[in-house]
Amino acid sequence: FAALRIRRKSEKPRRKTLRERLSENKQRMPPRVSTHNDRNPYWEWWDGSKWRRYNKALQKRFEEAHKKRESLQFVSGSDDQKWHYEIDWALMMQVNTRTKTTRRIRRTVCGESTTKMKSWSTSGLHICRGCQMFKIVNPGTKDSVENREYNFAYAQFKRMMQGREDELIIDSIDVLDNPELERQYRRNIARFREAGVPTSEGWVFHGTKVANLKEIMSSGFKVGGIDTKVANGSVHGVGLYTATGPEVPLKYYGSGKVVILAQAIPGNTAKHDDGSCQSWCPRDDWLVFVDGAQLLPRYILHIATSVQLTCPKTAKPGDRITFTYKLKSHAAKIPAGVAPGQKFTVKLSS
Repeated sequence: FAALRIRRKSEKPRRKTLRERLSENKQRMPPRVSTHNDRNPYWEWWDGSKWRRYNKALQKRFEEAHKKRESLQFVSGSDDQKWHYEIDWALMMQVNTRTKTTRRIRRTVCGESTTKMKSWSTSGLHICRGCQMFKIVNPGTKDSVENREYNFAYAQFKRMMQGREDELIIDSIDVLDNPELERQYRRNIARFREAGVPTSEGWVFHGTKVANLKEIMSSGFKVGGIDTKVANGSVHGVGLYTATGPEVPLKYYGSGKVVILAQAIPGNTAKHDDGSCQSWCPRDDWLVFVDGAQLLPRYILHIATSVQLTCPKTAKPGDRITFTYKLKSHAAKIPAGVAPGQKFTVKLSS
């Protein structure tokens, strides 16, 4: 009997390993059925939180226009409200022809973007816990994160200058990465959606003093008269004052020319604060928001006010010289007391 028990024990089937069981389960699974041929390219646009694919009717138009580098315009929306867009192939942007709002676009093949961006080439400046800022002075010409971010903010600034885009020169652009503020902004969009409030987004400019930048970057926008003291008055009601163009906000720059470009969700917009709207437009391109959580600061644009030059060897005080700064030609007069080879500061006209 002992020998029989030993033989039965030895004949006990071996327990299969986890890898073998997973392999068997994988073989039993039916093949995945895809509704889209991943080998074919498709086009997407960035809604601020994720990439969304254009409809089938537009996919072919995008691909054909992209190959031929032809201009592309299309209409989107419902019967009640239609939006007209054009594509900027140089910047890979979708532009709303009426509001001038821009959104990133990309071409994807086999699940990988053909315009895939690399990581930042430099480390960001720590602002607060989980928040950092990337300063871009010269983005270069190669496809990179710096180039894409700089071009996006630069294009939005220039488009909204309304014919005065050559009067102001951007010295540098700061890109803000604050995950906590972004989560707060997304939660606010979700609340709007649940309440039946419009959730369409746009871009607005906000002017402030340089001393306030760190607080805004770390904690977001505060409403004057509620969250903080009023800085520049509230003649059109208590709220957060912005504008779709940068000209008016630049008047509130204080000691340095800076303006913040923020992503915004206006909600229901009225002409004046009627107590039920989430924003109102009292004049021109102004837009006043009820809550700071409706705005997400993304970029800080620094406007050049002066530049430092070196006196040419053949020049003397009183001579006029020409120089190029940020691809724009300028004229300057060498001040008295400056010798050849010495540096001097020239104010830029605005």
